[in-house]
Amino acid sequence: MEKHSPDGAFVATVFTCSGGGAAGYTYENVNLRLQSQALDPRLCLMGEHVTWHSFKQIKIRWVGPRHLEVSYEEDSSPAYRENNTRKITSLLGVRIDYIPLAHELLPP
Repeated sequence: MEKHSPDGAFVATVFTCSGGGAAGYTYENVNLRLQSQALDPRLCLMGEHVTWHSFKQIKIRWVGPRHLEVSYEEDSSPAYRENNTRKITSLLGVRIDYIPLAHELLPP
């Protein structure tokens, strides 16, 4: 899912990425970039380790041309707590607010 900022300068993208072969990984996250830049799935807004499957049901909403809201569910088990505390709150002059939707364990 991609949403452009109201002034068209930025693109926020919710995406799923997978890879790694037999010992593979899959994750869902958010990327924010200038309209002229390509999506880099390793430049994520949430999580210390981007390949961890920590976040689900991510939704984004532009509140203004320089203000993005991200709502999400996260895995709150002890192994993920430290990983999940890393969230970028400002990037490229855009303020980013996070709205957790649930603090329950997500099914695998």
